[in-house]
Amino acid sequence: SSSRESSIPVNAGQVVTGTAVNTGLPIWYVIDIEEPDSTLTVTLTSEEPFDIYLFAPEIDEETGQLRDLGQLGNIGQLGNIGQLGNIGQLGNIGSLVGLGVAQPNTAVNQLTYNVHELAGPYYIAVAPRETSALGAELQLLVEVTPPVDEFPTLPINPDINFDTPPTDDSVRTIILHAPDRLAAFYPGEDITAVDNAVNTLAQHSQVDGVVLNLNSYPEVNKAYDLWNSQVTNPQAANFVARVLKKLIYDVAPAYPNLEYIVIVGDDRIVPFRRVRDEALVANERTYASEVETHPALYAALSKRYILTDDYYAATLPQPFQGRELYIPQYGLGRLVESPAEIVGTIGTFISQPILQPQDGLVTGYDFLIDQATAITNTLGSYGISSIDATLINNTWLRGDFFAQFIANPRPTAPDLASLNSHFSHYSFYPNQRPDVYADELPAGVNYESALIFTVGCHSGLNVADANAPSTRLGRDWAQAFMQQRALFIGNTGYGY
Repeated sequence: SSSRESSIPVNAGQVVTGTAVNTGLPIWYVIDIEEPDSTLTVTLTSEEPFDIYLFAPEIDEETGQLRDLGQLGNIGQLGNIGQLGNIGQLGNIGSLVGLGVAQPNTAVNQLTYNVHELAGPYYIAVAPRETSALGAELQLLVEVTPPVDEFPTLPINPDINFDTPPTDDSVRTIILHAPDRLAAFYPGEDITAVDNAVNTLAQHSQVDGVVLNLNSYPEVNKAYDLWNSQVTNPQAANFVARVLKKLIYDVAPAYPNLEYIVIVGDDRIVPFRRVRDEALVANERTYASEVETHPALYAALSKRYILTDDYYAATLPQPFQGRELYIPQYGLGRLVESPAEIVGTIGTFISQPILQPQDGLVTGYDFLIDQATAITNTLGSYGISSIDATLINNTWLRGDFFAQFIANPRPTAPDLASLNSHFSHYSFYPNQRPDVYADELPAGVNYESALIFTVGCHSGLNVADANAPSTRLGRDWAQAFMQQRALFIGNTGYGY
């Protein structure tokens, strides 16, 4: 076939033959890849030179679903192989994912490609390199290696049960605290101070909590031992999470007025639940390089998992696409990162448990302007009389943001800040570079008890300082705001 629209269907393991009749008209084939993480191998054999172009299914950026490749027409629109340079230059097309260039004096041309999350129809265009290839026969073999479940789900012992405490209708908060594990990751730091602060928090009248010392449960310690032996296995982290969820299930009936769950420590202390990311646009896999020096996080993201605490607060998960969807039934929060920072955050709550905001700052640009404007109006309707909306436009830069939120001459940060922008876990993007970094929050501005919230991608991903390639990359926004005794709400993954 000389057009994509009439591509020749091929099956895995099937050898097909073809003959090129025009150097400007490639031969098109199509194969349907049914399973994500499959590996596609295309082998072309001919005495004459043929190049191989592999096109992935096109994604509709509006819906995140597959769409046709009709706008590409045929390979002739891409010019000749010499003009392509390298495949990176074609990123804006978004569909050419593999290129097999014919080599001199070689009868076999082969390319291999892992489809990752993007299963569906893959188009193969075979183009003659030289006029000598016209009329020459070629053989094409397409092989599909099914995904290998490198990390299968680890079965939990169905006989694991935890004692249900006596009924106490005064308890409104469960606090998950693993002091021994915290001490293991922060040797030499004052864990007793954390214990005391957590107990004080539990006794506060706005909390009415009970502290679950996770290290006092043998089954929990066994789960941690398993994870310690397989740090880069996302399912080992999930094994710990499932044991902790079973603990919550068994103790929650004793607390009929339960409203909140508080987690003490970062992902290494109490793991996020790893949930498979099925998104075709902005899959978590594409962010893995940002945490490459952090083995457990890198393993989770590179294997396409979302990190979420919702799992712990969703005692009644909902069925969704053959799996569970975790919609929290309780308010949920996590205290990060170091022992001293955790103690400081608790102290701030103790001194001011109820926020009474008077002013706010809202930023936004491009596709976030509508949202930022709506947030500004909503805050105003709730009586926030002073709202700075001067950074809702497509022109503000780093210096403008510094003047409104970070610069030392400003003695106190706004009580509320809605930062509608692109993020990484350690940086914030103005309209243009240079960026703003989490380690630039100054000691000269009082952020205590300020509430900062954002839709920014990975803005709420807490990444431990240990193993960070630099101090700058080790300071994430969640930690930075906790250090300043502020409250922070952000995404652990991509925001949609």
